[in-house]
Amino acid sequence: MDQNETPNRDMSRGMSDPVKAALIGAVATLLVALISGLVARNNQRATPAPVVNQPVVLIATATNALPTIAPPTDTPQPANTLVVTQPLANTGFAFASQITPDGVAIDPGLAFSADVKQIYAVFQVGRTPPGLHVKHDNPTNTDYYAYLAPSGEEAPASVGWRWLQGGALVNEYETATDGGYFWLSVYNQDGEGLFEGGLGAPGVYDIFITLADNPIMNAQLIAR
Repeated sequence: MDQNETPNRDMSRGMSDPVKAALIGAVATLLVALISGLVARNNQRATPAPVVNQPVVLIATATNALPTIAPPTDTPQPANTLVVTQPLANTGFAFASQITPDGVAIDPGLAFSADVKQIYAVFQVGRTPPGLHVKHDNPTNTDYYAYLAPSGEEAPASVGWRWLQGGALVNEYETATDGGYFWLSVYNQDGEGLFEGGLGAPGVYDIFITLADNPIMNAQLIAR
């Protein structure tokens, strides 16, 4: 070679064909790997993040405000009007057409209007049938009470009453005393008054309190 001649940089001239093929294959593999990496990276960027659906929870909150209830504009008055024609019996046993939720007689007496719908037997403290006492948290000596309860071991097995008009039996009821407290009442569900055909006609009724089916005290009720 001439000293002024530029050397030929084509290295392939001195290579054999198998070496050339190996180099070309390596270059091709490297290009494929680079292209695959770029495609994979692009696919990862394009894939959206998964969406997780969270349930919606509704929480009801309480308030101390109470609803306002308008009072009725026209409140009917009860028709159970007490008609007193004789003093209460000195036995401590009388009747009432209305009681409070805790059993206190509102209108104790011995005479009532014929249109009353319900009658209770009511008693004073200490003057109840033997073996029974008034069921009330704070009883007084002047009030009458409908609710009774057994008084210890001497309580009777049952208590009841009988209604007679002109000697004929018109109503009878008996209840056991072992079920807590109890009361004696008669009620007409037909809409008529007790003494307008529900129980009987107006007039005088003899009413007997019974213990174990034996009469032990009585009073008269007048219906007008």
